[in-house]
Amino acid sequence: MLTATIAQDIVERTMRILPYNINVMDNRGEIIGSGNTERLHTKHEVSLEVIERKETVEIGEEGERSWRGVRQGINLPIDFQGEVVGVVGITGPLEEVCGYGQLVKMTAEMVLEQTFLQEQLQYDRRIQREFVNQWIEGEELRGRMFKEKARLLDVSLVSSRGVMVLHLVGECITDKRRKIQDIENALAYLLSDQDVMTTTYDGYIVIVKEADSMDQLVNVAKQWVNALPMKGVIVGLGDVSAHVEGVSLSFQQARATLNMVTKLNKQGVVFRYDDFQLESLLSDMWQHIDERERLFPFMNELFRVNGQRDLLDTLEAYIACDGRVQETAERLYIHRNTLHYRLEKIKEVTGKDPRQLTDLFALYFAILVEKLKEK
Repeated sequence: MLTATIAQDIVERTMRILPYNINVMDNRGEIIGSGNTERLHTKHEVSLEVIERKETVEIGEEGERSWRGVRQGINLPIDFQGEVVGVVGITGPLEEVCGYGQLVKMTAEMVLEQTFLQEQLQYDRRIQREFVNQWIEGEELRGRMFKEKARLLDVSLVSSRGVMVLHLVGECITDKRRKIQDIENALAYLLSDQDVMTTTYDGYIVIVKEADSMDQLVNVAKQWVNALPMKGVIVGLGDVSAHVEGVSLSFQQARATLNMVTKLNKQGVVFRYDDFQLESLLSDMWQHIDERERLFPFMNELFRVNGQRDLLDTLEAYIACDGRVQETAERLYIHRNTLHYRLEKIKEVTGKDPRQLTDLFALYFAILVEKLKEK
């Protein structure tokens, strides 16, 4: 536990405030950290005495002559978790350095404890990432190793959960990595004991969140996004499931939702899979659709003719407003009569009347496929 790196850190911290040389010895009596580099990797006999007796040993002028490799000063045991793991020594006249002994000992033990906690935290994070990655991939969820990781993390496998996937949009790679780390750090304080988190190789933050319902998941997602220190974060949510296998499907749904949001250029922050089921289905199908002109010949003229952009914009706004004429006109900043004219023009160009439900669905279907193919 007491490595040369930690030992040298102890030396450097204490020598910033004390005008004396500091030595740190391991449990074999070898100097592994020192302000005097010539003393590194030499034996320090008194430290073995300190370790054996588990108490402080002071060396005066007489002791300096009788001990090999030892100079005047005070040597104190470094205790960690009930064991003596090393010795810290202050070199100097005994009457000058004795008053600093306990301070230096406390500093050494504090550095050791901090290092241990940091390593433990890194270990816990690594285990958590492995656990979450295995969970969202749906790999061997009934296996012993998966259950053992859940036990180590104290995560219940019988609670209902949904998956949140967070994505930071519009950032260069360097800034994105730094901001993703900032987001992870901020979220770490918001997660409950039963929530687990990881980051995928392509920069998506995945949280497996304990939740009783989709409404709860949505509300928590909104609260968390508002609490983040930066803007530009969007969140996709998968369904909540009471089954351990449901997490993998929820993750796939959350990722698919974000894909749809990006492709369709949707405005907002938190998006549910339920709101994009048709779009997700079409996204899975579109790569098999090679001839849009053959499948949707009624749209060829609308997509091809210059100057028809206003008709496409009108159709998309009409769909977004669920066919409400007044709301659509206000959204487009046009008169109702102008809207009626454009809807009639769309019917003339395509042969499909957007005011008829079945025709409107066909038009919407064609627009979605066109957008998905463009991406």
